[in-house]
Amino acid sequence: MDEVYKAKRAEARFKTPRVDGICLELYVTHWTKIKADLTHLLNVLFLNNHITTKQKEGILICLPKNQGSHSPPRLLPSHLPTDHKIQTAGTNYVPKTQAHTCRTASNRSILWSSGRSILDALATVRDVIVYHESTRTPLCLLSLDLSEAFDRVSHEYLFKVLPRYGSSNWFVERLQAMYDNLLASVQINGTLVGSIAIQSGIRQGCSLSMCLYALFLPPLVRYLEETLPGLQIERRHLKTTALAYADDVKIFVTDPSNVPTIRHAIHRNELATGARLNPQKSRALQTAGWTHPATTLTILFKDRIEILRVNFGPTIAHSRSDSWAKLVRAVFAQARKSHAREHFVWNNAYNT
Repeated sequence: MDEVYKAKRAEARFKTPRVDGICLELYVTHWTKIKADLTHLLNVLFLNNHITTKQKEGILICLPKNQGSHSPPRLLPSHLPTDHKIQTAGTNYVPKTQAHTCRTASNRSILWSSGRSILDALATVRDVIVYHESTRTPLCLLSLDLSEAFDRVSHEYLFKVLPRYGSSNWFVERLQAMYDNLLASVQINGTLVGSIAIQSGIRQGCSLSMCLYALFLPPLVRYLEETLPGLQIERRHLKTTALAYADDVKIFVTDPSNVPTIRHAIHRNELATGARLNPQKSRALQTAGWTHPATTLTILFKDRIEILRVNFGPTIAHSRSDSWAKLVRAVFAQARKSHAREHFVWNNAYNT
């Protein structure tokens, strides 16, 4: 019951209810009356491995890719039953054996390895650039973007990977039951149209999704670590080859001969997992005198790239200048808005 209570509190409030009209506020308001029945229900569903299709059915919402865009909209499964959300939140589990040298994080800035924070990922990129700048050894920083990463997750691959982390077959079967025979209805102009089968992807709005993706991605990073030479910064004991944050993968290339290995690794990963590299959104950064031409991955070189909302350039001086300038502009803009609003309020009070 404590786990159900914590899961209930972790869910966001004031969200649009599903077609059944039940939202989280119902569970919050009447918790003392329904807590025993709700806990019993969730246990029956989970332990008996029996979740009805209707309880897992989502609603696909058509949203434009960009404001004012006339291109076909994206379909986003943004509505899930509230009781299903509570159940998946209570099942959010990361095996201890997942602690691995790759730095894999969620979009909530929680690193899924050894308790590291998001700052460790930024510090790693900074230290690598500093090291190559000071030693004058060429470096190419590849920032890979996986197209529709969360929608392309292969269920078959995912549930074959989970036991390798030490999860029991019993536990994997119950996670798999949450993804078997998934359906979703498409909402068009306020009307639900039919039901379609969801055969791949992890579900948006589900607290379990980021945990599953954090277990889905490391095999690619581990393969890169095993096949690339990487580098070892003096004060670090681990070889630095790649790091991953959600669906963004960063690779440190120290020699042009590494590129075919990277291309092979990406191709193997695409065949196994259903993932697809998006060259248009991927970036490459030349630092410390890297002069090799554009990679065979068809990724364009840029003067600077953005990693976790921080700009990195070919030198630390460029990185520091770009990042602080962006932050200072944002602070000044907010200060001007606050000053104008405060001035308006005081003038109105004075005139009254």
